[in-house]
Amino acid sequence: MLLLIQVTQQNKNSFERMIKIIIPIIILIALCLILWFFKINTSYVIPNLIEWATKFILSWITLYWIIRLVKSIEKIK
Repeated sequence: MLLLIQVTQQNKNSFERMIKIIIPIIILIALCLILWFFKINTSYVIPNLIEWATKFILSWITLYWIIRLVKSIEKIK
């Protein structure tokens, strides 16, 4: 019985990991199809979105985690 529960838990974890991979792929395909439907050049838009995200969004995420690191180091001292 315990083995069955463990196998079921492993299947559940692998299913959750698979869903976490499939959903972004579906979103990207849908985005490309929508852009293609409206005759928008995806070879121009997608690299610009990636560039914008790395300039603005990722820098704020990095700053957030650096602040958390500093706070945790200060708590330890």
